[in-house]
Amino acid sequence: MALALYRRYRPDTFEGVIGQNQVTVPLIRALDQGKITHAYLFSGPRGCGKTSSARILARCINCEQGPTSKPCGKCQSCKDLATGGPGSIDVVEIDAASHNGVDDARELRERAGFAPARDRYKIFILDEAHMVTPQGFNALLKIVEEPPEHVMFIFATTEPDKVIGTIRSRTHHYPFRLVPPEVMGPYLESICQKEGIQAQKGVLRLAMRAGGGSMRDTLSVLDQLMIGSVNGAISLDSAVALLGFTPSNLIGDVVDALIEKDGAKLYETVQKVIVGGFDSRKFVEDLLGRLRDLLLLASAGVNSAKNLLGDLSPEDMQDLQRQSSQLTLSNLSRMAEIVNNAFAGMANAVSPRMNLEILVARLLCTRTDSTENAQTQIYAKNVEAPKTNVKHFIGSANKEQNNKQVPPQMKQTQTQEPAQEQIQKEEIQPEQIQPEQIQSQAEAQLDQPTKILDVDEAWNNLVKDLPNDVREYVERNHVPKVRLDESNPLKRKLVLTFDEPISQHAFALAICTTAPYDGKKVPVVVMSKVKDVFGKDVSIAPNSVAENGQKVESVAKMDSQKLAQVKRELLMRKAGIVKGFGKTASEESELADDSPLDSSLDSSLDASQDDAWASMASAPMGDALAAAQAQALQETQHVQQAQSQSIEQEQSPAASPAQSQQDEVINGAQEDECSMQDASLESATNIGIDDLEKMFEVKSVKEFGASDPNNPKNAHARRRKQEE
Repeated sequence: MALALYRRYRPDTFEGVIGQNQVTVPLIRALDQGKITHAYLFSGPRGCGKTSSARILARCINCEQGPTSKPCGKCQSCKDLATGGPGSIDVVEIDAASHNGVDDARELRERAGFAPARDRYKIFILDEAHMVTPQGFNALLKIVEEPPEHVMFIFATTEPDKVIGTIRSRTHHYPFRLVPPEVMGPYLESICQKEGIQAQKGVLRLAMRAGGGSMRDTLSVLDQLMIGSVNGAISLDSAVALLGFTPSNLIGDVVDALIEKDGAKLYETVQKVIVGGFDSRKFVEDLLGRLRDLLLLASAGVNSAKNLLGDLSPEDMQDLQRQSSQLTLSNLSRMAEIVNNAFAGMANAVSPRMNLEILVARLLCTRTDSTENAQTQIYAKNVEAPKTNVKHFIGSANKEQNNKQVPPQMKQTQTQEPAQEQIQKEEIQPEQIQPEQIQSQAEAQLDQPTKILDVDEAWNNLVKDLPNDVREYVERNHVPKVRLDESNPLKRKLVLTFDEPISQHAFALAICTTAPYDGKKVPVVVMSKVKDVFGKDVSIAPNSVAENGQKVESVAKMDSQKLAQVKRELLMRKAGIVKGFGKTASEESELADDSPLDSSLDSSLDASQDDAWASMASAPMGDALAAAQAQALQETQHVQQAQSQSIEQEQSPAASPAQSQQDEVINGAQEDECSMQDASLESATNIGIDDLEKMFEVKSVKEFGASDPNNPKNAHARRRKQEE
């Protein structure tokens, strides 16, 4: 019987372990310095050399000239533990999967009490240690913590988290990793030379791919390919057929059909995959690998990608270069994401063919949609289509202007342009634009957003150009952080972080009173400036958490009571009672009509999908305002009743002048007391702090026990006792 390839080439020294320098180098240094410990934990994926390294460590420790990192190979201990050796009586290998109970742990403790028969140490190697039960580990805990002088433990596991923490904390943990192709490839080539096997280009790459980074699995695959070789040669076709991979020509046909947007060719390829008996999940995996190669070529370039693609033939490299040149990086990225999601969902697929047909339909739809979007953008730019309703942070800038559709003839009469520009515009006609030109122009223009080197400096310059009644809401004391989010190149966002939630609410509700923006919302004014500075594709976006750590609630999502509270706080800040926005108390009394705050949110403002801020809820804001005013009016009536009761009980009939003024303010407030349009706010700055406290004073409520004689509910019982 032939010995398996992974057993014939099992290493006998740490220098022969491939791709695990993070483990072998520290162990070699520890052995050379004589600093060995009583317990080790080797963890990592299967087939990466954990058990082999444990045997090598035992061989290095029990060598007659040891402990040493280079065993002599001549003593009886080295011969017994070498590849093909019978094994040593003092090195016990235990399969923890079948010896995982308390009784097995007790037996191991009894065996550990005996001295080694021949070697220096009695070493116990527990393979698949994660299979030991917690009770079994607890039974081993004492001997692992304080073993005899002649005992050493080596635990090997693929799941170190299942080893209880009290055991892990008493071991030296060395993690093993998968072997990368750059390290495994030359090693496989050397094995083929030793075995006298000639492998065609691409065979070793398929073997490494089937092995998945595991050295043992890869050697098993290579051993199977060597057994099926013809005259000492392994052909690429036989390797593809044996390992179940999809032929490269089928994968190339799929990519070419996507480039040409040929649906018939795509479904013919699916038919070949199903009729040919190929594994559908393997086909999707191979398609994902081809898209990965194309992404490397499109993003890193040909010269850099050659080192990353491995041993491809010149013909395959030419096909990849041709296909990558006809697909953009964004298209490849979207297709790879679709294929990856489909691959993850095919584990429990009922109908493989149906899943493949749906997948290619999605890929074809992605290619078609990208071309149509590019054609639409280029057509709109060349023929100067009228602007649509652009949604902003707080709503539309001007709904009436956006809804106007101005014919091109009226534009020519209204705007006087140079003759050369008019001739150029007249020469560009929609029917003269070819689809190839549209696609090339779209791909060239969509990937060229406005570049901002210093966002903070650009924001500071933008703020300086704003009117005074707009600037006060976006200065650095209220907007300490500004960040440009470019995760989506087509929808970039300028993220504003306010110092506290009330600052964001004031910004959302403020009105500009300076020409030429008179009557416009402050966010609309800022939005127009942002588009001029940062680019037409940039919109304002909020940070859901303020600088002080508080979560910001959107104005549009507030209920009427919460909205009334926000308006009340803004009113107090504006009046100068609380430090905040607006003018001082003296300036407010003089210019009460020029208030920059406006609580009457226009019902024309609507929600924006690209705006996560207070860009208005889907319901009309007029309903929210009416509810807020009704709630505030109800609160005002309660205040009036409480105030009248307080006057009757605590004051004399002759009220003070300040109290009379307060009564006038309260009795005259027929609308929402927090509304910025309320005329009573003109005298709000004359109200003192004490008066405000009285207005919002909450009477204390006395509580009585059930058996308390002062409880009004017990009055009937008291009367009955008196009568008796």
